[in-house]
Amino acid sequence: MHWIYLSLAIIFEGAGTIMMKLSKGGENIIATILIGVFYIICFGWLTVALKGIPLNIAYAIWCGVGIIIATSAGYLIFGEALSGLKVLAIIMIVGGVALLNYASS
Repeated sequence: MHWIYLSLAIIFEGAGTIMMKLSKGGENIIATILIGVFYIICFGWLTVALKGIPLNIAYAIWCGVGIIIATSAGYLIFGEALSGLKVLAIIMIVGGVALLNYASS
């Protein structure tokens, strides 16, 4: 169940990050408010997830998947460039998270 909580934390973190871009530096008040709402929800779920998942594992996964969400949203929603080097870096992050999980089991 704690993995579901971590997944929810990641989803809301991704939504909050997307709202940062949509807020246009605070000009879009709705998106700016949603940043706070989504991050409060995110940290709530992350706190609950940490009851059953070690901090180093949860935080590494949260950050790694968050980077993937932010990069994907940048490319798919906002038309940002995605170079081969960026893709390689993301693959390395995912590989590192997988190794961290393997080392902990």
